[in-house]
Amino acid sequence: MKRVFTDRSRILQYQRCPRRRWHEYHEGGMGLAPRRTPLPLAVGGAVHEGLAVLLRRGQERIDKYGALAFDTNDNEWKQIMEDDAVEAALAEFRKHIEGLELDLAERTELERTQPSLEDQLNASIDIAKKNAPKK
Repeated sequence: MKRVFTDRSRILQYQRCPRRRWHEYHEGGMGLAPRRTPLPLAVGGAVHEGLAVLLRRGQERIDKYGALAFDTNDNEWKQIMEDDAVEAALAEFRKHIEGLELDLAERTELERTQPSLEDQLNASIDIAKKNAPKK
């Protein structure tokens, strides 16, 4: 029997559009990747990076202290470990911040909450007028 290796992403992409699956995973032997990263993929990658830091640090603590590694009231090391994980997650997310691909709902919400260019300009002019030296 022949083994075929695949993953959930390839299956879902094929169900959405067989041609897009071909382009993303097989074209040219490796597939073509978009320049922009979908927001859920960027967030998921960042979360996984943070969790990986937590797991590595937890394993290091078990290796050092054995079975009682987490049986302590000292919470300082827990806070440090958590901060390191959050820092790693944010660093991973920053890699994609310039090239995020937003879907229609995300773009609509961003446009709704972001002031227009004209509003931004008017606000800047108002601030400049308030800070201008009095004559």
